[in-house]
Amino acid sequence: MLSKAKPSRAAITDASRDVLTIVIAMVLAAALSAFYLMHLGPDFADVSSLLMTGERVLNGEALYKDVRDVNPPFSVWLYLPYAFLQKLTGISAYVWLGIGLVAWVGASVFLLNQVLRDGAAVPLQRRRTMLWVIAGLCLIIMPSQFAQREHFCAIAALPFLALIGARLQTPYHPRLSTCLIIGAMAASLVILKPHYAVGFGLVLLWLAWQRKDLRLLFVPEALLMAGLTLAYAGSVYLVHPDFIDIMLPIVVDVYVLKRAPIAALFLLVALSVAVPLIVSLWIRTSEKETSHFVNVFCLAGLGFLVAYFFMGKGWTYHLLPTTLSIFVALVFQICLTESQNITAVRHRIQMAMSGLAFLIAALTSLQGFHPIKIPTQVYALKDKPSIVLVTPDIGTSVPIAGRLNAEWTERYAYDALGAIAAAYAGSATGERRRLLETYVATELDNKAAHIAKVRPDLIVLDKASRQWHDLVVTHHRVAPILEEYQVIAERGELTYLALNDLISSSAPAN
Repeated sequence: MLSKAKPSRAAITDASRDVLTIVIAMVLAAALSAFYLMHLGPDFADVSSLLMTGERVLNGEALYKDVRDVNPPFSVWLYLPYAFLQKLTGISAYVWLGIGLVAWVGASVFLLNQVLRDGAAVPLQRRRTMLWVIAGLCLIIMPSQFAQREHFCAIAALPFLALIGARLQTPYHPRLSTCLIIGAMAASLVILKPHYAVGFGLVLLWLAWQRKDLRLLFVPEALLMAGLTLAYAGSVYLVHPDFIDIMLPIVVDVYVLKRAPIAALFLLVALSVAVPLIVSLWIRTSEKETSHFVNVFCLAGLGFLVAYFFMGKGWTYHLLPTTLSIFVALVFQICLTESQNITAVRHRIQMAMSGLAFLIAALTSLQGFHPIKIPTQVYALKDKPSIVLVTPDIGTSVPIAGRLNAEWTERYAYDALGAIAAAYAGSATGERRRLLETYVATELDNKAAHIAKVRPDLIVLDKASRQWHDLVVTHHRVAPILEEYQVIAERGELTYLALNDLISSSAPAN
């Protein structure tokens, strides 16, 4: 009986060095991302809003009653551990969030390595190059959307797509435990936004069609993904019935009305996908065949793109699954070309990364990511002021509240629902118009009642949405209260009003 050859000491040393390098790199990446979030975290409005919501939930407030969010509970649950770690340790949730994202990238890359090694027999040197590039892509793909929900979940989807590619590339039979872990991670993207199921559905149909076996639609990772998604849907009914009873009707009647112009949707797609597609087509002209991995990731990207158009909001983070899938397809296209030696592979990667730099610059500029600059006299007013913001823009309300470390007392971080209903009520007719006008009146009354009850230290008015601004400031209960406030600063469309009593108490004595 032949004995198994033992790995040489040199091979063991190389493997240990690889592990040590990865650990050191991940620690450094975690430190850098935590530092990045500490300085810019409040300006990542959606992320900060969900962290603030998580803090309030941990302090005993009821989600969808005391604090409101248009998103189903998974969005809040995703950030709840970081809010909890902040409460437990006193270390900022942004630090934990940066560390958590890097750990998530590490887990995804680890599973990708397993699939490429066992399922496609990719050589170590080439596999190492691929994984480093993919890890880098995961961390820098959209700086203005760092640690966004789609950022986490798109990263989690990569091993699933690679596993389908491996099933096509070779007669690969992975361990059940590997399939279940990969399926559980990928489920997060469908749970977050069910529309993204189109991407996974396309690759499963491709797998079944290529192998002429419909049973492959029901591979373990796909079954677990479907099962977890259904279990989550059931848990929403059980754990948060208020989302079904209170928020879902509002989302259906009001929130879905807001859609970006189709031209804006296509422009963002062109900026996000053009570069990797051009480079990929250039490579294809010199190659005879394409890896199954490339086809799978491109198909998934197409499916995620369909979901993006279906949602129709035009927000860059909705394109994260598409953009990341297309770029990873490009990495596979570059690295899994058998006719290329490793030097040529590295040269191509450098070209692709140059394209990525262009993409990042374009997306960041398009997003208009500009940190909120708060006037110094507002900072000097009071530590932890109570605040009410009259704005439909979460990119205004949350950064201001976060940077002032203000006490957010309202049920909702911004007035988007009321402003959307007001904007569309004028063009609506019949029952739809009556419903929207009733909702506007309700939101205005709630806003006025809250201002009257709290008498916040600071009121911030945003004239960027003139209609909503005018509706609030001229409300019969709000107008008299505003007489108790004084303008202390104006910057752009924002007006900062401070309570007269607070200004008197903070004025220096003669």
